[in-house]
Amino acid sequence: IDDETQRGQFDDIMWVQVARGRIASLQLEAAQKSVAAPIALPSDVTTMEIGPDAVIRSSMPEKIRRVGLEVPTGVFQEGAELDHELMVGSRYPQGRLGQQSGSIVTGKGVQALMGGFDTQVKTAQAILAEALRKVMFICFKMDETIWPNHRKEVRGINAGAPYEITYTPKKDINGDYYCDVTYGLMAGLDPNRALVFGLQARGDGLISRNFLRAQMPWDLNVTMEEEQVEVEKLRDAIIGMLGGIAGALPQMVLQGQDPTKILAGMGKVIKGRQKGRQLEELVEEAFSPEPQPQAPPGVEQGAGQAPMMGGPGAQSAPPGASPSGPNPNAQIPPMETLLAGMNGSGSPSLAASVQRRQKV
Repeated sequence: IDDETQRGQFDDIMWVQVARGRIASLQLEAAQKSVAAPIALPSDVTTMEIGPDAVIRSSMPEKIRRVGLEVPTGVFQEGAELDHELMVGSRYPQGRLGQQSGSIVTGKGVQALMGGFDTQVKTAQAILAEALRKVMFICFKMDETIWPNHRKEVRGINAGAPYEITYTPKKDINGDYYCDVTYGLMAGLDPNRALVFGLQARGDGLISRNFLRAQMPWDLNVTMEEEQVEVEKLRDAIIGMLGGIAGALPQMVLQGQDPTKILAGMGKVIKGRQKGRQLEELVEEAFSPEPQPQAPPGVEQGAGQAPMMGGPGAQSAPPGASPSGPNPNAQIPPMETLLAGMNGSGSPSLAASVQRRQKV
């Protein structure tokens, strides 16, 4: 990539690996010699049986043993040190060994995320991104040079949604061969820690909800998922509204209001849901206002309105009638309720009231 002599990213730890292999071979040799060590016997033993449950007669049985091999403890310490140097040099995360003690619940979210952030993957992604930039530079230049006027199509997936574009190299590329390659905000994190990191960043207001959806380490249609979440929230609000109306029905009955229309509407919603219909459609049908009566043909709106008081030929509309004409649903109060009455002390009572009665 950088036009230099080939050099791997593990060249710095090559000699550590060689030393670790040498220590491992010496440890295996020491173990083998310990098992195959000669047996020391006292002088009174003239014969020795070999095999399971073998019996050796001696007056000094404590002296019957294998010759010990003194292996210094520093050999094992050196092996552990080489293992540590190997993991540091290769950027091996401690979280994969279960040695990370960070807790997200106690507020050590960053420390817990460090164990899952694999710098090895991040470094590889940076190298691949630079290689892809150079490859795409060559591809764009070849496309414009060899097929300048050939119309082409490109299909792909962006944020979980498929897309398709058409372009003409000479017109659309126009000498701009550069592009950027990114692996997203969550590159190097496993799905669990990626979700924790995203929620922490969004909680502080650093990123938006749509940006977090687009950066999650799994395929997700951002637009469709956002619409679905909003629809679910609105449906929950509708269900809460229906529950509130049902809880207010007893108070409506005590106040003399008629709850039959609300009960009928809720019954329609329940029956419709049992048939698999959408909740919003059922609510719209059950609680839509009743259609107003249409005016007769040839009669304009307001033609039957009586003139106001004080004008020529002024007439007062009867009680319960609307200014634009009679309302068949209005109940005209009895005349006696509008007249002055007498109370027990003989004083006049000049109060008027309006009552609604339902016909049986």
